Amino acid sequence: MPFASGVRIQQEYGDAVTPAMTNQHGLVPSQNLIGQGPAAERIATQWGISRAELDAWALRSHQLADAATSRGDFEREIVGSERTDQGIRPGTTLDTLAALEPPFVENGRLTAGTSSQVSDGAAAVLLMSRARAAKLGITPRARVIDHLVLGADPRMMLTAPIPLTHRLLQRNTLSIADIDVTEINEAFASVVLAWLADIGADQATVNPRGGAIALGHPLGASGARLITTLIHELEDLDAELGFVTMCCAGGLATGTLLQRI
Repeated sequence: MPFASGVRIQQEYGDAVTPAMTNQHGLVPSQNLIGQGPAAERIATQWGISRAELDAWALRSHQLADAATSRGDFEREIVGSERTDQGIRPGTTLDTLAALEPPFVENGRLTAGTSSQVSDGAAAVLLMSRARAAKLGITPRARVIDHLVLGADPRMMLTAPIPLTHRLLQRNTLSIADIDVTEINEAFASVVLAWLADIGADQATVNPRGGAIALGHPLGASGARLITTLIHELEDLDAELGFVTMCCAGGLATGTLLQRI
């Protein structure tokens, strides 16, 4: 999907969730598969994640993103005249989140407030061999240790980051405690909370500058944006190992293990 599609989505559909938007952009069931919203609800049910826990994670995302913006943490990774992300809502409270209605299933737990925002955006990562970087006189900032694409049950759709994380850590003889910072795409709050429950990562090391619930999820750009943010976090924290993972349509997930140079 072109990165500019986010603008068109907002112009045509306005609200965060409408039937027209979900039909056109892959959020509804097709070929006997479940849509992303209902899949996120299934995850919340299977892992026993409450509405209060989902709302609390969304609040955390906005608070951390707002704090990071106020500190200027995003300044080095933003190109252009607009320096403040419009999706961050500093005034978000648990009460405002609790007042939102669940749109995906009757008596559901997920809302627009605990889902990633429909956003426009672009991101780029310059990737090359060490030899090529030396020839061009470019100083590398990080290296890719390993990368993996993995599929899981497409009926759950959004759980593949869990087995992917286990496999990537195992084949690199690492534990989650060895990872200094993790950026996991906040497609829905239940996706991240299920991953945390299964993997056992320290919450303080996960999305420390907020996630897609606050910053948005521009389809086609989010992966590069997560890697960009992760590299800056590793540099600012003088840390070494970082991990990026995100769920994809059809039950897929991607994961990248990075080392700061």
